[in-house]
Amino acid sequence: MSKYSNGDQVSYVTTAYWCQLGGAPRVAEPGEVSEIGWFSAGEVPSLDRFEWIDRVISDAEAVV
Repeated sequence: MSKYSNGDQVSYVTTAYWCQLGGAPRVAEPGEVSEIGWFSAGEVPSLDRFEWIDRVISDAEAVV
């Protein structure tokens, strides 16, 4: 859990989906997502991302 300077406490949840392309990506609550898109595994290294996402992808690939 993190705490902002104004006293708000927050925690983050990361959800990763391993899927097959099947149309345009969409979200139910657009205000909660800043960007969405389909990317192949080969495209991921060129994306602007947090370092830990590589671990998430590696873990997902291990169970597929």
